Amino acid sequence: MLEFSVTYDADAYTLQIALHRAIDLPPMDVNGLADPYVKLHLLPDSSKATKKRSHTKSKTLNPVWNEFFAYYGVSPEETQTKVLRLSVFDEDCFGQNEFIGEVRLELSQLKSRVTQRLEVPLQKQVTLDLEDELATGDGVGKILIGVMYMFKAQCLVVTIKRCAQLKSMDNNGYSDPYVKVYLRPDQCKESKRKTSIVKKCLNPDFNEEFTYPNVKISELANKTLEVTVWDNDFGLKNDYIGGLTLSMGSKGEKLRHWLKIFKRPDVYFEQWHLLSKEPPNIVPINMESMFQKKLSMAAQSSSSGPSNNSQGSPVTPGSSRDATSPNPHLEDIRITATISIKVPVAMRTETGDWLC
Repeated sequence: MLEFSVTYDADAYTLQIALHRAIDLPPMDVNGLADPYVKLHLLPDSSKATKKRSHTKSKTLNPVWNEFFAYYGVSPEETQTKVLRLSVFDEDCFGQNEFIGEVRLELSQLKSRVTQRLEVPLQKQVTLDLEDELATGDGVGKILIGVMYMFKAQCLVVTIKRCAQLKSMDNNGYSDPYVKVYLRPDQCKESKRKTSIVKKCLNPDFNEEFTYPNVKISELANKTLEVTVWDNDFGLKNDYIGGLTLSMGSKGEKLRHWLKIFKRPDVYFEQWHLLSKEPPNIVPINMESMFQKKLSMAAQSSSSGPSNNSQGSPVTPGSSRDATSPNPHLEDIRITATISIKVPVAMRTETGDWLC
């Protein structure tokens, strides 16, 4: 029997496990006792990226651990497919460690922020199939990033919190990861920031903060934040693990994360992102040219058909937009285009006024 507690926080993307104790384990040694410990994995990825291990309790069949473990970056979507496996082994100093039993818990059974305390009988080892043992997916890991724009100080603050489930790059099954941050374009690499190196770890905690001073919010709209994770190799070329970019040219969750600092300056926003195994391809962002392109597209779209006003009714003579304009339809095009390219974020001018 294995006793443990599990709590999943969908907002924090965190799975917490409290390993309490085991009861009435079978004897594994000649002295009629055992030296048990527990290994934890998040299946289907059974690599070292999700492996955690308790301490060994010597010469007992009723070990008490009271140890706590956490998996970070576990999204609600992943809980529908992942399984928590707790395997109990007997440690043997002179031979191969012996399997005692295991427990598997489907994460889809968990409710957010509800702690479940379980007492589950140990089962025989489930036959390891290709999904359990070999399926590590195409992902190279995740990273938790915090960003904030300080309006009065005119600076961008970037926090590298942690990484999770990084790809192993070394022969020992681990990596020696660190993170590099750039604010592009940066011809002279003056914006380069670098975290410390965490040795032999696939789930490193960094908690390091970097500041980019003298950046106006209008300038920031044309810049790209580049974040890359590397494996440090002493005396050799460092290995690229994965990276991402945050900018007005990003898509999906990355774009939404970046837009938040424009919508609400002086507020800290933290979010998990998947790392891409492809090196970032930085494309210069020119907001003015983007808006001009949208204006041209809107004008072409309007000229292809009859022009309507905002209520959907045709413009009639005698209105504020009648024959006094050299081309009433062109006036409609300008108004339609102006509405279609309205900036989706609220910005402040240098005098402190809001532009919506």
